[in-house]
This record gives sequence, C-alpha cells and structure tokens, in this order.
Amino acid sequence: MAGLGDRHPYVRRTAVMGVLKIWHMSPDTVTNSGIVDQVRSLLYQDPDPQVVANCLQMVVQVEPMARLASNKQFVYHLVNRLKDFSEWAQCAVLELVSHYRPSGESEVYDLLNALEDRLGATNSALVVAAIKVFLHMTLDMAATHQQVRRGGAAWPRGGGGAARRRA
Repeated sequence: MAGLGDRHPYVRRTAVMGVLKIWHMSPDTVTNSGIVDQVRSLLYQDPDPQVVANCLQMVVQVEPMARLASNKQFVYHLVNRLKDFSEWAQCAVLELVSHYRPSGESEVYDLLNALEDRLGATNSALVVAAIKVFLHMTLDMAATHQQVRRGGAAWPRGGGGAARRRA
C-alpha cells in the first residue's frame, strides 16, 4: 500500500486506518500481504505521533494484547513518546502498558515514575487509565498497592525516571 510510505503524515495516518478497514473485511488478505509488517515498522519509526497512534490502534486489533505487552522494547518506546500523543492515544498506550508485566520492583517504580504526571491530567479517562496501570503493576507489591489505592500521595519512588534511560 503506497500510502504507508507517503511523505505526508496525513496520508500515512489515513492509509493505516484504511488497512484496518480492509483487515476487518478480509483479515487473511492483510495478514498474508505483509502490510501488517509495514504498519509495525511505522509504529517504531514514524516521527508523527498520530501516525504512531493509528498504527497502535491497528496492531492492537490484529495481534493479541498479551503478545504486544510482553515486548519490553515496544512498551518503553511508547511510554517514552507518551507526551507526544493526543490524550486519547495516551489512553490507548496506557491500556497496553496495563497488560505489561515488569521484571521486578525496580522496573515497576521506573514505569510508575515515568507515568506519574498522567495522574494530574485534565482528561478523566487519562487519569483512570493511569490509575489502572498503577493498580495492575503493584498487585504483587502489597504495601505499595495499598498506597496507590489510598491515593498514592506517598508511594515510594525508586529510580527517578529510569524508564527513559532503559529504552
């Protein structure tokens, strides 16, 4: 699909949504054509945040969420670009992040530190999505989970923004 490689972001955004519409009508056609790989490539490489957001919407529908959320590099890539996205695209990213399972407490704190400012967003859907991530990520950390449930005013911070360094 030529539109995926166009130099204008609007054309790429629209092309990705067109691929998604075609996928809904004929998943095998899109899957067998290699277009999904092109969209995945845009997801990592495109400089336009809306193109990336549209790619995420498409890939989330084509691939199982658990598979996407198990890719640490992918999750950190999106977290590091979070502020570039619209509020609704940030909600989609946070939904994906809520399915990610960090390797240890240090990584949990790194991610929570990177996402903490989303708790003060003006969009209530974004705040709820951030809270969901905080609750899911701290399930195995009883004391921290209770602090998050109480409002998180004093949850212990470790790592101080290391999420940006790790990606």
